[in-house]
Amino acid sequence: MDESEIKSSGATTLGNLLRGKVSGLSMLSFDNAIDGSTQIFLRQNGTNNPIPAVFEIDGIIASGYPEFLDVTQIKRIAILSGLSAVAKYGSVGAGGVIIINTNLGNFSLSNNKTRGEESLVKGTANISAITEEEVRRNWPDFLQELYRSKQLDEARAIYDSYESQYGTNPNFNIDAVNYFLEYWKQESFTKDLLSIALNRFNNGFNYIKALAFLMDKYDNQNQSVQLYKQLLLFKSNSAESYRDLANAYVQNGQRERGKNLYARYFNLVQEGYFSEQPEALQQVINTEVAVLLEIKENQTDGPLSGLLDKDENKTRILLEWNDDTAQLDFQFVGPNNGVSN
Repeated sequence: MDESEIKSSGATTLGNLLRGKVSGLSMLSFDNAIDGSTQIFLRQNGTNNPIPAVFEIDGIIASGYPEFLDVTQIKRIAILSGLSAVAKYGSVGAGGVIIINTNLGNFSLSNNKTRGEESLVKGTANISAITEEEVRRNWPDFLQELYRSKQLDEARAIYDSYESQYGTNPNFNIDAVNYFLEYWKQESFTKDLLSIALNRFNNGFNYIKALAFLMDKYDNQNQSVQLYKQLLLFKSNSAESYRDLANAYVQNGQRERGKNLYARYFNLVQEGYFSEQPEALQQVINTEVAVLLEIKENQTDGPLSGLLDKDENKTRILLEWNDDTAQLDFQFVGPNNGVSN
């Protein structure tokens, strides 16, 4: 929920604000007080011993229900439940996390820059990058157990013990497929597991795109192409869908198909088919097409003229994620192990 939705709700308490807004949310309040000793549960109706959600307010985990919070100061609310909460917060997030950003937490500095911007201006950061070991401490239990296993039979037993509980969770399936492709790619069990994963949630765009990323990662280009075809059918008005499939064709050795789809994309751009055209994505496509067609400077004419402009010599980092509605913060680690946001 963003600030406009929060204000239009007319709610005067956090409990009333959340009630009816979050699927699967239930509340338990003691002493007949909606904002007294209250616990909030996220999608755990079928659990015998449900775990209450915790609150993160402006980056700080609150102990118990934040009855001190002034609803009029809330700028944004986000919900993390299930494995996604556990992956980021560890066991403290087992019941889900309700993330709240307030206007008070986004104060400005004297030069009207936020603290993150100040770090960039100075060129250094006040924090150090976390290690891979520290990252793994926040993984869900099943993933930590899988990566500690030494034999395929042991890994299979761990997977089977959790599959009955988490098999309907897309994140569980993605994580499991990633592990078995990384360590046991040639095993028949992994091939069977991949086949099952490909047939699960076949109407879920974010899930299919995550699987497509995994197929790219482990050089399963034939399957990658098939998944990107599905994604283009899901979002045929998305420039990114055309780029992803065209690039997948090229990576799979089907250069002519890739060329034809890139050409189709440029024609649609000229026809104004795409309502929004991200500049960064266009730069990526320009570079890919120039490399594919072996176009040199001053050789762009015809339908590509004006779209393949001369580019400065620079390094680009291409970041892709499967959920185009996600809001992300990127941190770059320097040679001295410092972090800039």
